[in-house]
Amino acid sequence: MNQLDDKLRKAAEEVRQVSRHANPPGIEAQPSRLRTGWLVFAAAFAAVVVAVGIIPLLSTGDKPDDVAGPSIATSTSPPTTATTPPSDCSATGVPPPAEQASLPAAVAATRAAIIAAATACDLGGLEALGGPDLNTSFGGGGFQNLIEWEASGRGELGTLVQLFDMPYAVQEFPDNPIYYVWPAAFDYDTWEEIPQADLEALLGIYTQEELDGISLFGSYAGWRVGITEAGEWKFFIAGD
Repeated sequence: MNQLDDKLRKAAEEVRQVSRHANPPGIEAQPSRLRTGWLVFAAAFAAVVVAVGIIPLLSTGDKPDDVAGPSIATSTSPPTTATTPPSDCSATGVPPPAEQASLPAAVAATRAAIIAAATACDLGGLEALGGPDLNTSFGGGGFQNLIEWEASGRGELGTLVQLFDMPYAVQEFPDNPIYYVWPAAFDYDTWEEIPQADLEALLGIYTQEELDGISLFGSYAGWRVGITEAGEWKFFIAGD
């Protein structure tokens, strides 16, 4: 018999005499006399529990597994959220791209809002702009990926801002919204079709060696960002 069982047995023996005429309350309301008896029993049991030292046993780190209870956090640190703006991020110091006057108003407004939030390292603002349908990985994850990438030091917010400084393309497909995509290189089916000017623009993000590696996919499979004609930010993604 372990220490707790032994102390409980002793407590039960000592309280039995006190509780002989006491009746525990049932589901239905009890007469006041019986309720008084139950209070006598409860008080007596509590006194014996304290006397035999069961409460100290339950409060120590040596309590048995079968009586372990939930721990209570005592930290007074303020809670943090995943979207709390960091003091800096991968977009810190990246020059904001100039306006692109030929864009529709809704697309231009969303582009400008994304740039402003990213350069301010405002993850909460970016999350609100992307919404629940933002795609950042073929493996899933949505906006949470951006948070994790920044936290791990591999942040891509700087890349996001730089993409908006590149030529864009307009993609139209049947039964789908019209997309404005950056860079324009993503609009070509093969690497060979990409104009030299668009390839040179990519050197603002990638080294020539990195571009040579991307070319092995047969088309542009690097980072790109897409906004619908209605101004909805739908993706910021890389891969084939």
